[in-house]
Amino acid sequence: MTSNITTICDSYLRHKVKNHKSRQAQIILTLALAFGKYEPKDITPKVIQAWRAKRPAFQDSSTRRELGALVSALRWGARHKLFNPGDMPMIDLPPPGQPRSTWMSTDQEEQFWLHAQAWGQGTKASAKPIQVFTSLALDTAARKTAILRLDWPRVKLDQGLIDYREPGAPKTNKRRIPVPINSRLRPVLLKAWNAAPKDAKGEAMGLVVGTNNIDRAFSEFADAVGFGWVTPHVCRHTWASLAVQGGMPIAKVAKMLGDTLKTTEDNYAHLAPSHLTDVADWRFSGATP
Repeated sequence: MTSNITTICDSYLRHKVKNHKSRQAQIILTLALAFGKYEPKDITPKVIQAWRAKRPAFQDSSTRRELGALVSALRWGARHKLFNPGDMPMIDLPPPGQPRSTWMSTDQEEQFWLHAQAWGQGTKASAKPIQVFTSLALDTAARKTAILRLDWPRVKLDQGLIDYREPGAPKTNKRRIPVPINSRLRPVLLKAWNAAPKDAKGEAMGLVVGTNNIDRAFSEFADAVGFGWVTPHVCRHTWASLAVQGGMPIAKVAKMLGDTLKTTEDNYAHLAPSHLTDVADWRFSGATP
């Protein structure tokens, strides 16, 4: 018997998505509500078009992400014989977002940072976590997981360092390193330290951000302040892009990111002000072929 979209999405969530509070899980649940009555063979271009027409405010990047999640759930369902693979619908995804969404300009980054500080003054439970997370993401270039797992004993305010290395964690190619606390980040961390629970010695304890899941709250924040295309990883790309554009040595940018020099060069070297200038001007440099 062929399962409908609701059944397929429910099974996919139970067996494939580990964190049912994650953004991916919320997307799957939303899709189950939107397409639940349909069987896979019924998902035609006309059905997709009608679904998109009901949500005109959503950008192509959001639509692409959600339809991509639907395709993943359907492929999983087909592999596990929840429906005939021959009934797999053809779903065309919107094109990837424009390159501008890869990172923020200097002005956009400053606006986004200020929005996060203002957001932190709100009464929502996620207000402070968003302020602290966004500040760390923009000023240390760390990955989302590293920031969310950071606890207070690894924040050395007196030394001006944050140690993203997690004790006992297995080493991976996504290396974590100690990074400096810059002048913009320091007052944010001091305020968060003062508000954090303390141990018997008066030292802050627990997670710095205060939660291990930021996806939904971050998405709501970014949408609310007009930066719906910004994700936590865009903050990391923004730091690296602006640093290279500002003339920072690629080798030092690589160390800050915890990436290899080759990876950093491949991703960011073209943004350097002097990139290929010496080659373009070889004829006038006195060098001979």
